[in-house]
Amino acid sequence: MHLLERQIGVGDYVTTGSYSGIVEQIGLKTTQIRGFDGTLHYLPNREITSLSNHSRGKMRALIDIGISYDDNIDEAITVLQEACDRIAEENQAIVEGPNVIGVQTLGSSDVVLRIIAKTENMEQWAVERQLRKALKEALEANGIEIPFPHQVLIQKQAGTDSAAG
Repeated sequence: MHLLERQIGVGDYVTTGSYSGIVEQIGLKTTQIRGFDGTLHYLPNREITSLSNHSRGKMRALIDIGISYDDNIDEAITVLQEACDRIAEENQAIVEGPNVIGVQTLGSSDVVLRIIAKTENMEQWAVERQLRKALKEALEANGIEIPFPHQVLIQKQAGTDSAAG
């Protein structure tokens, strides 16, 4: 059915059942999908009952990056957006953005800011990698901390909890 409706093509990134990968060949009876670990899966076409094609239309690059609770959020957003604007000028695979959307979550040790861009098909991962590097460097250059989880150890001294008497 997916063959007649042209839902997939060779080179598309798809998910069907428990398989994800790049379509290498579409035959009359089987479709071959190369998994990201290199495995070639042979799927009988009659067994492909549901299919997600991740290669149609523009793709989304999404980055969440945390800053310290001690840092100024507005300053961090400005620094990140300036870095995003530089990358947008350099990378032709970016078709929209990247834009700092704002605070996504308040984590246990960081304030998480979200950045989204639209890219050409199959370019989203390369754009994400380029953005992560540029964003980290921009934060460091401006003295904005990317925190890591901290643990505080409180140790009770012997005898302090015993009741008198």
